[in-house]
Amino acid sequence: EAREYLDNRGCLCPADAPELGALRHAVLKEVGTRPSTLARICDLVVQPHANATDIVHTLVEQRQRNANLAVDALIAVDELECRSSERIRGLCFRRLLLQMLKAPGQSIRCEDAHYMAPPANVIDVLSRRGHDAIVYNAAARAYEFNTRAHWRAAERMLGATLEAEAADRPPLEEMLAQAAAQ
Repeated sequence: EAREYLDNRGCLCPADAPELGALRHAVLKEVGTRPSTLARICDLVVQPHANATDIVHTLVEQRQRNANLAVDALIAVDELECRSSERIRGLCFRRLLLQMLKAPGQSIRCEDAHYMAPPANVIDVLSRRGHDAIVYNAAARAYEFNTRAHWRAAERMLGATLEAEAADRPPLEEMLAQAAAQ
């Protein structure tokens, strides 16, 4: 659908020039496929004398920088805010981000994130400026990454934690054998 939109707008069409295919791939992979984002890119790229490469690279860098800040801000909530406060208790964003990374492309339902505070308390934090890496989908009662850039930022920042967890965890067969022996 996103590719079709870009084709219809005559934006970053690989048929026009092979290097545009790489730019299109970068946009779809790093920035995402939201219609408003694609429309903004097309509006900028189709301008006379526009340099598509500079525009796409600048936008990708900007999105990555903003996504990194948003993920950092959520992790900082866990580390910096007073944990004794009833309002803040249960805000384990680092744990939620890790759980979301383990299930790419899926929402994490509130029931599966039982360690989090009630959504009303969580939404209070997520609505703060610069804390938008995660959004709460009220209809699904689930948490989701706001954009693909936020997912990639969390992956960059917490990937080492995921790898360490995987290295410390014994293989499934070993765990089953231990359970059967008991």
